[in-house]
Amino acid sequence: MKAIIIDDEFIVLEGMKKMIDWSSYGIEIVGTADNGEDGIRLFNEHKPNIVFTDIRMPGKDGLTLVKEILQKSPDTLCVVFSGFNEFEYVRSALKLGVIDYLEKPITIPTIKETIEKILEHVKKQQELVALKENANQTEQIKIEKITMDLLLHNPNSFENWQTEMADESEKNIVGFMVIIHDATSLPLQQRSEHYFPIAISTGLNNIVVIYMYTSDTSIILKDLAGVTNENQIVGIGNMRTDAAELRNSYEEALKAYKHAIFRQLKGMIVFEEINRSSKISKFISIEEKEILYHIILGDQDLVYESLNNYFQKLEQETSDRSLQEEKLLKLFYLCFETVEEFQYTINNTNTFLSQTELQNVKSKDELKKWISSNINWIISSSQEYQRSKQHYLVERACKYIHRHYNQNISLQEIAEEVGLNPNYFSALFKEVMGMTYIKYLTHLRIEMAKLMLRHGDTVAEVSQNIGYATYRHFSDTFKKHTDVSPGKYKEGISK
Repeated sequence: MKAIIIDDEFIVLEGMKKMIDWSSYGIEIVGTADNGEDGIRLFNEHKPNIVFTDIRMPGKDGLTLVKEILQKSPDTLCVVFSGFNEFEYVRSALKLGVIDYLEKPITIPTIKETIEKILEHVKKQQELVALKENANQTEQIKIEKITMDLLLHNPNSFENWQTEMADESEKNIVGFMVIIHDATSLPLQQRSEHYFPIAISTGLNNIVVIYMYTSDTSIILKDLAGVTNENQIVGIGNMRTDAAELRNSYEEALKAYKHAIFRQLKGMIVFEEINRSSKISKFISIEEKEILYHIILGDQDLVYESLNNYFQKLEQETSDRSLQEEKLLKLFYLCFETVEEFQYTINNTNTFLSQTELQNVKSKDELKKWISSNINWIISSSQEYQRSKQHYLVERACKYIHRHYNQNISLQEIAEEVGLNPNYFSALFKEVMGMTYIKYLTHLRIEMAKLMLRHGDTVAEVSQNIGYATYRHFSDTFKKHTDVSPGKYKEGISK
């Protein structure tokens, strides 16, 4: 901490500087002054944490000095020196907010006592600040969680939001907007009279949910423009007045963000603007539906058959090249979003052919090739994901079996654990692992039994510890897989 001393007596200034080992208290005397005018200049120059000043000085006195300092910097700790019969001055100083006063003549014990009081005051202030920060962080985490639950449509998310955000709702929250961006962070104001932002990361997208105190969205758009640069992508959803519709704004922001990536745009992309500028119908045609259904069903032949039908109808409908491009873009988006909705989120958006390539396409055949290539990429990515997902689900099932191998676990139980139909799970497990789940479980139990027998457990103990209901069942199963009984196996180890 920094401190200054102001007194018109030279002996006080020098004595204060030299009588105390200030550094041992973590305090540095950064300057002294012998009058109030120089004292205020000294304060403005060094911005000290502590000010020691005499009350009575020629010119600007200590009371005026303290008043000016505390008006400029209310957190400054001021200590005044007073002479005999100056209690009225001291009372005035205390009313101004000084932390302590010292009677002259000043002694080393009284200075040390005051310093201890200052340090104790600073400690309490720091603890108070820390408590406030912790409370704010806790409140921030709570708001982030319930906001995330709303975005994900988790059970009871809206009811929980209403309960937890009752105080905020009373502050006239009038709407919600979602922003998705590719920046490390968006340095918006933590809270203003118009809105407050909540930053959320899903692992795939950087999201900011804006709680609005005004329906004027131009305010947040103006602030966003001030904190983003021309190389960033910011997708912005429409403002929603109902918290239950927050997910809608998120999906709009995501569409705006992906629209920017696909069209190789930068800057702020507002969903409302791209939605308004589209020249084609928002309704899905029968031909488009057929393509989407065949993609979900994974029938690649029927996808291409439906595509051919779509191309024929498109050529009959219009010869306008820009409208054809728009419709093909719409079809691509529909395929892209359908796969995401029904199966997974496509991360690697840079792998599909960009709109720049579409703009360079000249002939009708090349147009067909463009959309076919992109849809083929979607189908391939979907199938690759499904394969990896299947392996992941079987891996989860294996972990569950490993943790519960000594219990009476059933096919139904394991299938429920990984969220699959028992018949489908059974077939999938055999396809991935090369054996049925029961053979896998039995193999694991026998291997664990061997280990326990080697470690000195009795056959009866092993039978009980690896999940067999009867000794006879365990013994028969062990012999079937090892060609020896558990007892013989144990005897062979001990020899």
